[in-house]
Amino acid sequence: DDDNLCPKFIVLLDHEIKSVVLAIRGTYSLKDLVLDMICDEAPYLKGFAHAGILSGAEEVWSKAGEIVITALANHPGYSLGVTGHSLGAGVAELVTLELILGEQSVLIKEGTNISCV
Repeated sequence: DDDNLCPKFIVLLDHEIKSVVLAIRGTYSLKDLVLDMICDEAPYLKGFAHAGILSGAEEVWSKAGEIVITALANHPGYSLGVTGHSLGAGVAELVTLELILGEQSVLIKEGTNISCV
């Protein structure tokens, strides 16, 4: 592992429901706990977000983004589902918001269904 605080995640293909899934693990390690405890707010989109969770979301997307974009390109018509538990749920929500409303939205083909569950 590197020194960056990045929640563990996995990118999966669910061919049955035609979806690319980005699943993010919840608080598990001491590093994850540090992200949870960085309770400062940080500017995000047109408001603010929990700084630790935002940092985790940025790290996850920096590592998973290319994989997700490639998977969607290789599977036209697939949706994108982003999910997580605990810390992972907060990270999943911020990643999803970024992909729908943020600068990263230009990377997702128009018409792609994106959901966070």
